[in-house]
Amino acid sequence: MTFTDLGSTEPVTLDRYVDFVADRLTETPDLAGYPRWHAAQVREALRLDSNPRPDWLMLALGPDGEWLGTTAMVRFRHQPFVYNELTALHPCARGRGLALPLKLQAVQRAQAGGFTTMRTNNHSLNAPMLAVNRRLGFRQLAGRFELHLGELR
Repeated sequence: MTFTDLGSTEPVTLDRYVDFVADRLTETPDLAGYPRWHAAQVREALRLDSNPRPDWLMLALGPDGEWLGTTAMVRFRHQPFVYNELTALHPCARGRGLALPLKLQAVQRAQAGGFTTMRTNNHSLNAPMLAVNRRLGFRQLAGRFELHLGELR
C-alpha cells in the first residue's frame, strides 16, 4: 500500500475523490440508510470551496493504484486545531489493518504543519475506528447533540 494526497491533482481527480467520499459516507454507522450526499455537500464538508487543502486529502492506494481508503483533514478558521473529517475504507479493504497507517498520515501532516491538536468524531457503534483512535492517543469525550435550523421562510 502507498499513500498519496490530492495536492497536485487535476480537477477531474478531485471530482472522483468527492464521489469516493460520498460513497464511503453512506457506509458509516451515522449515515447508513440516509441518502447519498451530493457533491456540493461533500465539497462543503471538506472546505474545498472556502479553505481548500487538497494536500490534506489523502488516499491509500493498492498495488494496482486502486483507491482503498481515505482520510481527510480540515481546519476551522481561527481554531488552533485540525479536524479529521473522515477516515474511511472501501468495503473490499476493510479488516486488513489499513485504517491506522492511513490515519497516521493525517497525524503526521498535522504535526508537520505545526498543529499539536487534532479532533475527530466517532460513532459509538464504530468499534474498529474507536480502536484506531484510542491507539493514536485520541481521548474519548462525551458526545453532543447538534440541532440545525433549516431555511427560514
